[in-house]
Amino acid sequence: PNPRQATASFRQISPNVWERIAKRPGDIRNGYWAVSRDGKSLIITRYGKDSDGKDYYFNRVLDRQ
Repeated sequence: PNPRQATASFRQISPNVWERIAKRPGDIRNGYWAVSRDGKSLIITRYGKDSDGKDYYFNRVLDRQ
């Protein structure tokens, strides 16, 4: 298999929040995508272990202009 090949799945857990799981060989990335109630912000959170076994945490907030 191609080491760059990845799969991702989403599962809606509430009206504005989706759980995301992305998998690559040796790497699983979990996280959440949440849209604010007014629809003007998207919060992306990711966490897990990278292919070297190190913990990571990522959080980004995107605002609609």
